[in-house]
Amino acid sequence: RSSVGRCHRHLSHTSAWWCGDCPKNLTHCFRYGCVIAEGLTRRILTANKQLPGPAIQVCENDILVVDVVNRLPGQGVAIHWRGQKQSESPYMDGVPMLTQCPISSYTTFQYKFRAAQAGTHLWHSHTGNEFLDGIFGPLIVRKADRVEEQRALYDVDDRNHILVLNEWGSGSAGDFPILVNGVFHKDKLMPKLTVSPGLRYRVRVVHAGGGNSCPFYVSIQNHEMLVIALDGKSIKPVNTKTVQINQGERFDFVLSAYA
Repeated sequence: RSSVGRCHRHLSHTSAWWCGDCPKNLTHCFRYGCVIAEGLTRRILTANKQLPGPAIQVCENDILVVDVVNRLPGQGVAIHWRGQKQSESPYMDGVPMLTQCPISSYTTFQYKFRAAQAGTHLWHSHTGNEFLDGIFGPLIVRKADRVEEQRALYDVDDRNHILVLNEWGSGSAGDFPILVNGVFHKDKLMPKLTVSPGLRYRVRVVHAGGGNSCPFYVSIQNHEMLVIALDGKSIKPVNTKTVQINQGERFDFVLSAYA
């Protein structure tokens, strides 16, 4: 089985004209190409005009095929697939000047590899500081239910229950707001996890990094988290109220929705 995607690298702007009357008109905020971030206008780099970039969600041992189209003028790019060992395809690891030359401007490079390591992972640019400007996204590799060690601990594994965290530099010294799925954490557009009382939900959290590489402390108000996986690997479940997560790290937890 193969999963095929096409990924375009663009030079964009946050809160640009295609956002229309956002946030006064919330429907405008969800237009294609509208990147909110912390609400200030600045030049950024995006994958498919999204921040974070597209979530890639496949099954364990799928063959992943991604065409990266570099539309950045005068700037090379390479994409690293964090969490994938690339045992069968070392030249697909996306490390510039080591496993490949950077993808030149206005050219296309095809990554093709087996998604052999299940779990919650991360893809990001590995050239310069491009990931600081928005070229990153989650890579989710799911096991079949019959071999998923933690499957009895949750009822729902929703494709939308992914939280991508990153520091976001707006250009001001010392000013690095925290974005959650590309939105400032104090904004009324903050992403919401939709749950039904009485059910247990698997939630995936990714620290995509930022200028200061600071750790984040993650908690859910009035709820405990049952942590079941770290960096894609299942662990002995641990109940906790707060998790510290560093740049590039991921963890999965089960949220019990109270009736």
